[in-house]
Amino acid sequence: MVSIPKTDKKIHNNDGIEDMHYFLEDGCLKVEEVARAVKELEFDGVMTIESAPGCRFVCKYPESDERIAATFGYWRDIWAHL
Repeated sequence: MVSIPKTDKKIHNNDGIEDMHYFLEDGCLKVEEVARAVKELEFDGVMTIESAPGCRFVCKYPESDERIAATFGYWRDIWAHL
């Protein structure tokens, strides 16, 4: 089994063209496949979810605090079902 170094890893979503830092449930990243690979590789370091779309462009989600909380919930739900 391949082992990932126990350091921090960053995950975010985008449109496939630019580095947009969309919420995980938006964009083109196959988040469930990434989560499955991370688990299979037995990574046990820090995973940082970079979801700050308002930092790169006008945020289309004025309720971004709720969206960030939803993104964490989305990741937890995926992880819990692997």
